[in-house]
Formats: sequence, structure tokens, C-alpha cells
Amino acid sequence: LPTSRIFCNRAKIQDYIYGLLLQINLYFLQFYYLQNTTDYSLGSTIISPEYRHVEGTLADQLEVYLNGPTSSDLVSPFPDGTKLISIQFGNNKAEILLSQEFSQLGGIELSLACASLAKTCFTLTQATELEIRAEKSLLDGTECITLTPTSLLLTDNSIDK
Repeated sequence: LPTSRIFCNRAKIQDYIYGLLLQINLYFLQFYYLQNTTDYSLGSTIISPEYRHVEGTLADQLEVYLNGPTSSDLVSPFPDGTKLISIQFGNNKAEILLSQEFSQLGGIELSLACASLAKTCFTLTQATELEIRAEKSLLDGTECITLTPTSLLLTDNSIDK
């Protein structure tokens, strides 16, 4: 075959594959959970996606997400009983109110849960900011936690006296 024909077919194949990947992303959602391992060596991943087919509203999808992963390789970072109370989305900002059980988390567990939730929300909504609250509770001493796609970890702002 002439070289130009090979490149033409290659471009068509790449376009076809890209189109298939877009269709797959329309049907499968990425839910982020923690790896079910205690070995967090250099290069290992702590938070990983699980691809799930879930229909319904954004609230329906997040309720399924909070029920935990289906893979035994992953674990939910959320305390048992954590439920979605409400979600609001507008102006590229998502605001999530979770049940009081979420406020049981603190320190690194809270950071990992918030990062997992944020990665999931940013994928589902294309939001650029996420505000997380727990019903009638503080989260590590603060009313809400705000994250962006470029800042997923919480910082310790406390001052030792």
C-alpha cells in the first residue's frame, strides 16, 4: 500500500477509536475510592477510579457512589451510614451536604474522603470548585471544606501554643 493511504487509514482508525471512547465515557461514570491495601509505597496509587453504569440525576449517581465500590480491590472512605442530603450545582461550583456521619472523619481520613468525593464530583459535573459540608456538624473544626481540581488535599491550619 502507498504510504499516504496507510496514514489516511490510520487517522480514520484513530478517529473511530476516539469516538468509541467518548461513547464509553457517556455510559460509564468514574467513582473514586481508596485502594484496599496498606502498602502505599512510592509510585502506588491511593485513590483509584471504579467505572460504573449509573442512570438518573446527579443526586442519584452520588447516592450510588456513597454506597461504596463493587470491586474488592477498593474501599469506601466514608463512614457507614453516610448519605447525601443535598447537592446544588451552578456557576461551576458544586455544593454537597452530607449526613452527620461524615463528620466522624478527621485528619488524613477526612482528607482522603474529601479528595475521593471531589475527584468524583469534578468528573461528574465539570465543576471547578466543590464545597463539602456535614449536616449540623463541623468538619475538623470548620463549617465547610472547599476544594478545586488542583488542590485536593486539606492543610492543617492549626497553631500549636
